[in-house]
Amino acid sequence: MARPEVLSLTELKTYHEDRSYVRSMVTPDVATSLDYSDPRVFRFVLARLKMAGKTPRTAPRLFDLINQQRAADQLRKTDRTQTLTATRTPQHFLNSTNFLSETSPYMEANALVTYPGVANYLYIDSATYDKNGNALGAMGYAEKYSGSIVRVAAVGDVTLTSALDYEVESYALIDSAEGLKNYYTFRENNRRCQFDLSTLNITDPVNHTGGQCVDLCLNRTWTGDCDYDLTGTPWALKIPLSGSIGITFNNPTCVFDTNRIAQYQNGTLTPPGNIKVVLANVGGGCDVDSNNALSTPMQNFWQHVTISPDGKTMNWNLTGADAALFDPSCRQVQDQLELTMILGIPMKQGAVEIPPRPIVISNDPDSQATDWQLPCMTMTNSCLAEGTKVQLADGRMVPIESIQIGDKIFNPFHPGDQALTVTDIAKGFETVPMVRIKDKAGRELLMTEMHPIATVDRGMVQARKLHVGDKVQTQTGVSQLVSVTREPFGGKVHNLKVGSNEEALKLGTDQTVVYANGFLVGDGQIQQKYESAEQNANARLDMRTRVDKRWRQDYVKSATR
Repeated sequence: MARPEVLSLTELKTYHEDRSYVRSMVTPDVATSLDYSDPRVFRFVLARLKMAGKTPRTAPRLFDLINQQRAADQLRKTDRTQTLTATRTPQHFLNSTNFLSETSPYMEANALVTYPGVANYLYIDSATYDKNGNALGAMGYAEKYSGSIVRVAAVGDVTLTSALDYEVESYALIDSAEGLKNYYTFRENNRRCQFDLSTLNITDPVNHTGGQCVDLCLNRTWTGDCDYDLTGTPWALKIPLSGSIGITFNNPTCVFDTNRIAQYQNGTLTPPGNIKVVLANVGGGCDVDSNNALSTPMQNFWQHVTISPDGKTMNWNLTGADAALFDPSCRQVQDQLELTMILGIPMKQGAVEIPPRPIVISNDPDSQATDWQLPCMTMTNSCLAEGTKVQLADGRMVPIESIQIGDKIFNPFHPGDQALTVTDIAKGFETVPMVRIKDKAGRELLMTEMHPIATVDRGMVQARKLHVGDKVQTQTGVSQLVSVTREPFGGKVHNLKVGSNEEALKLGTDQTVVYANGFLVGDGQIQQKYESAEQNANARLDMRTRVDKRWRQDYVKSATR
């Protein structure tokens, strides 16, 4: 936690005055880059970093960049809001600002910053205040050297104030190949009207197939493990959102404010809140799209909201053709897709408008104050080209597209009958050029770039990492590749998952395999394993080799604080 005592009483008084000044220039829930050329803004940033233990002595690289950015800011004036763009972008937002329960006095300030790829340095903090600017708890902060995502949480105690309106804020820094970027954001909260969280019900997205996570199938679908089929929208990521919530009848004068909701819907008032996806494996994320820029993103959400006649229940339905649309840059294989919905809901107490009260719907694993915890979410792909011949348990070679769930596939590792049961099948299309391999025996196989194949020297290897001369496992033993090429494929692609739970108990690591055109390849389970390993490989590297050399002095000093 940060240490406000490092500031003198005069510095602390000035910091709170500067904080009010900065807050007055920022729209709630809009990440805004602060102008370091403004003396009050710059003083606010330095005081905030000082409380987090960041000074020119403890973080020389950081302060060199901050001073360079200040000099650049003095030469230009630009719009500093984080605009929505048609790409996977850095994201900084407050993903939970709720009370731990409707009766708890503790309010969480959970914030996240993420960069698409690997940033040299990430810093983020969060803090809670009442409406008058009085701190409700210690500021929390976190940092990461050479990473893509970092989170922080702080807790505020509302018993420390008599005020009924509160604020949560966060400041973040990202150093990357694009230079140093800074963002500030805040959100309002209150306890004037209370939700009846027992009525909160999410009907999309949910797990329909009984698997561990909600599976979004991109270019092809698994028959038995695909909760949402996205093959019909190859140009975008679409996620259905639907649910409802009510206001507790302990607040008889509180109702949803239909007047403000109508203004949200027609665009005369900008709705607070946001809906975002974060690609936890590779970093970065996307905002909910504005439906081809015909309306603001959250306006599109509110256009699908209805209120019950008594004003006590709110429903939303963004499903089917109206499902929430995110940029295609976020449409990629992930075993950790984080979806966060922050809905700033307007209510009235009698005839009096009260500030929007947020509800949080998320699958962020670190949030303690989520009103509804969504299940984990994945995006999956496969496969082998149609026409690929797969060996059955009886020795026959049949086209992969003819195989059904329950069929028996030959497997060289299973003891006894050397057969595994097909437990799931996938089919779809591929937009990325596929990999065609040929070996000395004249065998050929066309597969997607992520499909795993058994090699002699490197074990299971994704097709995109194969080279001429690699030795691979085949039906007749070890063979050498003589050609590895890329080519587009307009036909259907298919994949299999093999091995029942009972059969899998008799197998070792990476042994749910099949023979495809004579090559030994992994099934869908092995593919998902290596996709996940690939996505998380950077996190397992030694920090001393990951940290950019320009940041190593800061890293060492941070480790000794």
